[in-house]
Amino acid sequence: MPIPRFKCLLASLAAVTNGPLAAAALEANPPVLPQDTITVDPTQEQIDKVFNVMGPELLGHFRQERHLFLFTPGDQIHQVDVKLGYYTSAAGLGEHRDDVKIKNLYVGDGSPGAGALNNFWRSAENFRVTNPMGLQGDKVVPGNIYAGKLVFAVSQASPIRNVAIDGELWLFELEKLGPGDPTSGMASGGFAANIEANSILTGGQQQFYFRNLKLVNDGSQQPVFNGLIMGSEGNMRSDGKEQTSFTNVPKTPVIAEKPFIFKRAGKFFMRVPDLQRDSVGISSMAGRDIAFEHVYTATPDKAGELNSKVDDPDVHAIWFTPGNYAIDKTLLIDRDNFVMLGHAAYLQQPKDQSATIKVTVKGARVAGLTFEARASPGKTHKSEPMLWIDGEGSADNPTVLSDIFVRIGRFYNDKHLPMDEFAKLQVTADTSMYVNQNHVVADHFWMWKADHENLADPRETKLYWYQTKQGDNPANHGVIVGGNDVIFYGAHVEHYDMEEVRWIGDNGKMYFLQNEWNYAMDQDDTNVKSAAVVVLGQNFEGYALGSYCNFVHEHPAPVIAPYGFLVPADARLKNLLVWPLNGAKGSGIRSVVKRGDEVLCKGVLKPSGDVDPTYCLLDTPAVDDNMGSEADKGVMIVL
Repeated sequence: MPIPRFKCLLASLAAVTNGPLAAAALEANPPVLPQDTITVDPTQEQIDKVFNVMGPELLGHFRQERHLFLFTPGDQIHQVDVKLGYYTSAAGLGEHRDDVKIKNLYVGDGSPGAGALNNFWRSAENFRVTNPMGLQGDKVVPGNIYAGKLVFAVSQASPIRNVAIDGELWLFELEKLGPGDPTSGMASGGFAANIEANSILTGGQQQFYFRNLKLVNDGSQQPVFNGLIMGSEGNMRSDGKEQTSFTNVPKTPVIAEKPFIFKRAGKFFMRVPDLQRDSVGISSMAGRDIAFEHVYTATPDKAGELNSKVDDPDVHAIWFTPGNYAIDKTLLIDRDNFVMLGHAAYLQQPKDQSATIKVTVKGARVAGLTFEARASPGKTHKSEPMLWIDGEGSADNPTVLSDIFVRIGRFYNDKHLPMDEFAKLQVTADTSMYVNQNHVVADHFWMWKADHENLADPRETKLYWYQTKQGDNPANHGVIVGGNDVIFYGAHVEHYDMEEVRWIGDNGKMYFLQNEWNYAMDQDDTNVKSAAVVVLGQNFEGYALGSYCNFVHEHPAPVIAPYGFLVPADARLKNLLVWPLNGAKGSGIRSVVKRGDEVLCKGVLKPSGDVDPTYCLLDTPAVDDNMGSEADKGVMIVL
């Protein structure tokens, strides 16, 4: 017989406090885990089987398989090398990270010569690594140089969270490109939070964001061009450079850590960590627990049930297991404190290009999800934001976003079209993420309009790498912020047609930005796009904001963008960077920042059209072909 409504309500209330009525609710606990995408306590053979397909760049880069390795708590050490390839996540099922111990974790360079520049879409969280060891050691360099080093060579959308390391963390892998000493592979990261390690070496990382670290020893090393560390015990050296590329913020002003799943006495729970203010060192992971009787375990084959589960008052959270979800209607979060958590979960925008997820209440948590735009035969911007945060908001109970990624591009030729036909389709989106609620905290995101795609038939064994061209896949903005008192940590926004970030709300704070302009722009486009980041709101603060350009469009003429950043006169800024990666001679960003009516620092133009990593400073409106004394770096300003 049906359960009376008041009993369902009591069961719902009991679920978040682990009360005795939790068993009366509707969802299975323990949940039924999809065996084709989730492996619990995998063997080395199972890990290697996944990695051999998902690890190599030209094989795994745009595949559709998704994987999650879960490790159960206990006194044992899981004696495996956890290798993470594309679309692969690893997570411990402990209530505390020390409850799960694994021998080793490894992410190496994705391709020879390119380092880890394309090592995207993977994650690791909630365990201790007891015996870290780089796996390519004596194949690349002599001896045991990798002993005690956890190699995690990643770029964007590859977070490492709540991991303790009995050794060092290396965010790169060594390469031997020729005679002489080995060199560090290049990488374009990245995000690390709640990490305990002896020290951290960044090697060839162009940039990286660190939050709430505990570094046991001295000797950590900053990223090459731009980095930020905040709320941490221990610091990273600046190598004594006069113009440091590293920013230290002593405290993390407001944060709630990413929700996670743990197992206790055979049952599953979702922990939703509490809000913390002015935190230093490893964050507390204490919070409220939602028993899985009230968590809907989603799988792609049942994506049609998602809307009914969001509307069900007995469901307090949705866990998106790995896979590709065809969302048929906007998932509307209209109940306070609702949680959506994913692992290797990819959500395709509805066919009518309405929002994929829309939040209209306070206290929501959205975490670990990747949003994908919809392909269409025409070229239109008329779409709702893929992630839309609306409503009043609350300082005491803010909406928190963690590890949010967007992809706009042509990746899956599932209709088996000839490549030239598939290239005629366009994937369009107006704005990837719209934050129109006050007090939202966004803790790590990557908004990516693709600079490269895969046009190959998925029945092919390797991808067909396609460099996007001018006019491909129209998309105006990565992020628009309309809310007040919004905080961004670890932001990455790339390749949009107009402003990458448009900030309208007041009292905004952005801690770290990695931005790259659209490759395929010409001079007319840059006249429309006045700056990578345009701030209209009052009392804005920005720390460690970097904007790069790589104007390799089809025309040989130089492209000069006017500003990296355009902000009001009252904006407070620290450590801004512009850098011309590539393009015709004379290409670059003319001015670092315009604050009010004042241009504060001239930018950098490339002296030649090659990829030589030296730059000349622009001291006048005309191109200066003479190298400045600090031409080995971009221009850094401290205001």
